[in-house]
Amino acid sequence: MIKEGYQVSLINPILTSMDIKASSVRKTKNDKLDAEAICRFLDKNRFDFKPYTLLSYHIDALKSLTRQRFTIVKQQTQQKLIFQRLVNVIFPEFLSLFSSDYTESVLNILYAYPTPKKMARAHESSIDKILHHR
Repeated sequence: MIKEGYQVSLINPILTSMDIKASSVRKTKNDKLDAEAICRFLDKNRFDFKPYTLLSYHIDALKSLTRQRFTIVKQQTQQKLIFQRLVNVIFPEFLSLFSSDYTESVLNILYAYPTPKKMARAHESSIDKILHHR
């Protein structure tokens, strides 16, 4: 619609819904009545809306990506804490041997030797291979 020259505004549907509830006691709902109520809302608030542009679209997309990234980082942090707790229960001294808990070497050793018993049986050379990617 923007490309066709129409002025477009983005309206939060919660605002129109709240306006309908505030201005009417009716419980009936149909498309015609809703359309009329939305038009009244737009007329009453016509100076409160900014035109929606293609730049607005890109800004909204960036905001959405930022929120998604924040959520993923938060989930990653939670998973790292769970990982640390589990490793500390199974191998209390293990993580203190490494400068970082999440290196490829640490994860590969835990994958190869998931229990203290298996790690105790491991040959030093096989652990060395994992540590040095040989």
